[in-house]
Amino acid sequence: MVNEGQMIVISLVNSKGGVGKTTAALLLATGLSEAATRHQQPLRAHVTVLDADPNQPIQEWADTAGPSVLANMTVRGGVNENNIAEIINGLASEEETTGRGQIVIVDTQGAGNVASSYAIMASDLVLVPVQASLLDGREAAKTIDLVAEMSEKRGGQIPCYAVWQRANAAIETRSAKNLREQFARLGVPFLETKLVDREPFRTFYLEADTLLHLLELNPGDQSIIKARENALQFAYEVFEIVVGRKAAA
Repeated sequence: MVNEGQMIVISLVNSKGGVGKTTAALLLATGLSEAATRHQQPLRAHVTVLDADPNQPIQEWADTAGPSVLANMTVRGGVNENNIAEIINGLASEEETTGRGQIVIVDTQGAGNVASSYAIMASDLVLVPVQASLLDGREAAKTIDLVAEMSEKRGGQIPCYAVWQRANAAIETRSAKNLREQFARLGVPFLETKLVDREPFRTFYLEADTLLHLLELNPGDQSIIKARENALQFAYEVFEIVVGRKAAA
C-alpha cells in the first residue's frame, strides 16, 4: 500500500531503442492501475505516467484509449528536459496537498539526455529493460553507469534493477546468462519476473487497450490470460521492491 501523501517515482531507462522500454512502462502502469482498484488488497494509489519520449508513444496510446482504459491512471505527455523537474515537483506538492498516494512512472527517451538524468535523480527505483543480446548489454551498462553517477550527485544510492524484456519463458540462453553475470558484477540484479515474448503485449498497445479489457472481450483466451498474469506479477514485484525500500528508509 502507498501511504497517504506518499509519492513513488519509477523510471524506465535505456539508451538503446527497441528494447521494449515503453511496453514495459505501460505494462507496469496498467498493472498497478488494475491492482489499485480491483484486487482484494488494493494499492490505494493513483498512477501517473510521464511520457518523456519525443515520439510520445504512451501519449498516443492514451489519446486513443477510452475513459474506462484510463481509470485510476493519468498520462502526461510533452515531458522534456525543460519541464520535467517542474512537473515532478508539482506532483509531489499535489500529493502533500491532497493526501492521496501516487505512483509516478517515467518513460524516458534514453540515458544520454538531461530529462533522463533528472528522472533518475528523482527516482525511488530505476528499471533497465534489456533483451538477451550483446548490444543490449553494452547500452544497458551505459545506463547503469549513469545511475551510479546520479547516485553520487544525489548523495545516496538509487536502487536499480534490470528487467528481461521479450524473454524466453522456458530456458535461459547463454547470452542471457552472460548478461546476468555481467550485471551482477556491476551490482545490478535482475527482477525475478521476466517479461516473456507474448503477442498480447503487442496487441494491447496497438489497440490502445489493457490486458484486462482484452480478456473481458476474449474470455478464456489462454494467451491473454498468461500475458495478464505475467504483467501483474511484474507490477507486483516492482511495487514490493520500491515500497519495501521506502519502509526501510
